[in-house]
Amino acid sequence: MRIVRSIPYSIQDGQYVDAAEVTKNLIQIVEDVNANALAAGGDPTKPFAVANATASNQAVNLGQANSLYAPIAGNAAQAFAVANAVSADQAVNLKQLGNYNQVIPNFATGTLPSTCWGGAVQVASNATITLPADNPPAGSKVVLYGNNGAFSVVSNSNQFIWAPPLGLTSTTGQTTVNVPECGWIEITSRGDGEYNVTGGSPLVFQNTAPVFTRPVNAQAFNPTASASLAGTTAGSVAWAQYLQGAFKAFAAQALGYQNNTATAQTITFPTPFTNTPEITTNTTGLSLSVSTTELTINAPNNTTAYSGIIEVKGF
Repeated sequence: MRIVRSIPYSIQDGQYVDAAEVTKNLIQIVEDVNANALAAGGDPTKPFAVANATASNQAVNLGQANSLYAPIAGNAAQAFAVANAVSADQAVNLKQLGNYNQVIPNFATGTLPSTCWGGAVQVASNATITLPADNPPAGSKVVLYGNNGAFSVVSNSNQFIWAPPLGLTSTTGQTTVNVPECGWIEITSRGDGEYNVTGGSPLVFQNTAPVFTRPVNAQAFNPTASASLAGTTAGSVAWAQYLQGAFKAFAAQALGYQNNTATAQTITFPTPFTNTPEITTNTTGLSLSVSTTELTINAPNNTTAYSGIIEVKGF
């Protein structure tokens, strides 16, 4: 930059200066700076150094953004920590979700693992199972069944167990549920440390109050009432109606089931339901319908291989 209209002069002590000429030079300096400066929009080839932001109204530089946030497109090597969901519109982490197709075999004395919810646990003979201290979300279920022997389930202190069929509404201290040989129970979390307990065998409840002993209405537990339906094209559906008393329960697992025809397939319940039951679980992606006598697998009429769990329950 240079002063185009420069005017040489010297200033002696006490001498007056022509302000107009000095002003001309200052104006020229400003004009030359403006003429050679970058446009207000900036130059995309010339980055500006930006310090890390410390307030919500400050810009975030690339290094700070990369250290705090994963790329929007995602990265298979990066994982996000997700808290346990507490409402229907929140994400569920893997620990909370568990494995809905899992059966934990021959589980010995100890605390139920968080992955058991949504599945089943085969309990070793004479084992004592403790409910977890970190309560699962309301609606989480697990079925416990004996491995040819009795077992017991113990709550933590101040965890409430509700079992209306036994006349027991709740407890204020530790509760023990004694399950006899070949017995089973279903535990459903009510949230906030409360559980519903139902079973297909006589149960004995003990707590700091008097002992409650009263059989739950017995259910016909028949795990041998099972079979397998071959898919029209490929694969199969393994199934069992494991409860056949007043309350009935049917479970099935699609194993690469395929049907690329327009003809549906059905599974007839060994013991019909009195009322039209509910399809309580269907993770297969198949279209299903149910009556009191059979489960209908509507023909997908494509070459997709379907897998997953189906549950039907009712009276």
